[in-house]
Amino acid sequence: MAPHDAICDQVLKNIRRIIRAIDLHSRHLTHQHGITGPQAIVLLTLSEVPQMACTELANRISVSPGTVTDLLNRLTKKGWVERFRDDQDRRKLWVRLTPEGQGRMAQSPPLLQVEFTNRFQKLADWEQSLILSSLQRVASLMDAERVDSAPLLTSGPIQADDSDETV
Repeated sequence: MAPHDAICDQVLKNIRRIIRAIDLHSRHLTHQHGITGPQAIVLLTLSEVPQMACTELANRISVSPGTVTDLLNRLTKKGWVERFRDDQDRRKLWVRLTPEGQGRMAQSPPLLQVEFTNRFQKLADWEQSLILSSLQRVASLMDAERVDSAPLLTSGPIQADDSDETV
C-alpha cells in the first residue's frame, strides 16, 4: 500500500468515527429523551426568541424550507411548537414554542455540539482555522456543498417527503 493510500484510509476511518459518534448521540437523544437532534436544534433556536418566521428559522439553522416544514410538522404533532399567521400580513407564518415545548427544552440534555464547541474554543486560533480549512476541503472532496447543513451534529435517515417515510 502506497503511503498516500494509507493516509487516505486514515482520513476515511476518522470520517466514519465522526459519523458514528454523531449517530450514537442522535440515537441516545431519540431513545432516552424522545427527541431527535434536528428537533432539539429547532427547539433551542426558538427558545432564544419569543417567535420567529418559518423562513427565518430555516435560514438560521441552515436547512431548506421543506426540511424545516417537516421538522415543524413533527414538533407541532407533539405539541411542542405552534404556527400562526401574522395579523398584518396573512402570508407570513410564525412559529413559537408552546409551554410544553419550553418544558421539553428544560429537560433536554446538551447537544453533542455543545461539548464540541467548548473543546474547540479552547484551541489556539491557528488550530481552529486549520480544522475549518481541512473540513471545508473534505466537504468539497465529498461533493457535500449540495447537502443541507445546519450547525448541529446529527445523523439518521433522510426524509423522502413530508410523510413519515424514510429512505
